[in-house]
Amino acid sequence: MPDLSEQIVDTMNQIHGVHPGSRAVHAKGLCCSGTFRATADAASLSIAPHLQGSEIPVTVRFSNGSGKPTRADGARDERGMAVKFHLPDSSSTDIVSLTLPVFFVRTPEDFMGFLEVQKPDPETGKPDLDRVKAFVEAHPETQMAFGFLMFTMAPASYAECTFNAIHAFRWTGPDGAARFVRYRWIPSTQGEGLSDEQTRALGKDYLRADLEERLAEGPITFELHIQIAGEGDDPEDPTVPWPDEREVVQAGTLTLTQFNGTGCDGMIFDPTRVVEGIECSDDKILHARSGAYGVSYTRRTESVPGPR
Repeated sequence: MPDLSEQIVDTMNQIHGVHPGSRAVHAKGLCCSGTFRATADAASLSIAPHLQGSEIPVTVRFSNGSGKPTRADGARDERGMAVKFHLPDSSSTDIVSLTLPVFFVRTPEDFMGFLEVQKPDPETGKPDLDRVKAFVEAHPETQMAFGFLMFTMAPASYAECTFNAIHAFRWTGPDGAARFVRYRWIPSTQGEGLSDEQTRALGKDYLRADLEERLAEGPITFELHIQIAGEGDDPEDPTVPWPDEREVVQAGTLTLTQFNGTGCDGMIFDPTRVVEGIECSDDKILHARSGAYGVSYTRRTESVPGPR
């Protein structure tokens, strides 16, 4: 029997179809490059090399959540922003984030169940909405993320979205003090959503056109904010937001300057790829992602001939 990582990718393929050379989800993406510079506050909270204030080269991939690489940009979907920091010693570390405020479930097993009810019915070619409803009712922790997915409008631009890394990470500072934090990327301009009519008028690839045009005119910037856990906040549960009154620190600025099309599609962006000064929490969903990403990477690269 396939292990859980393979089962997850197999089920994603049953939902979205098999598309050789593409990711199992977030198949449609666009790459940019630029730099990141951390604040002094970040350096006081973590000894991680990319948080010490020097300019760090980055590769960023924006994406739509679907596993269908040709799906229209206006579809109701979560969006992704994956950032790879290229460190001075030639290693790298990643932050992977979504427009979702929280994740759907707490465990990989429940995630498999959530995927199973989304599989298309053989007769209709669409998911059985009664099965989906029954799962959500039986798993109330799913409701916040599911509601966001169902009722949030499509963005006008990736550059106007707020992206949440969802999982918690343990930062250790130069004084040895440690705390759990969550990441959030805040755009310089927060945009409003577009109606279905507006996105149809813009075309199925309007997010690509927007990104190219913006970068041709000048940089795109995001601020990295960290929310610091307080008493009672669970670093292992990605389905629950931490209270708004928790301390938030601006940790740095991301500046994107170059559009690279699909030039980073061969990369893996893995949220568990951390460095000294940052540790993963024991969040089961966080650790499951690495295995599923590895399965998806192997399959999509084996399906594409030539050097890689």
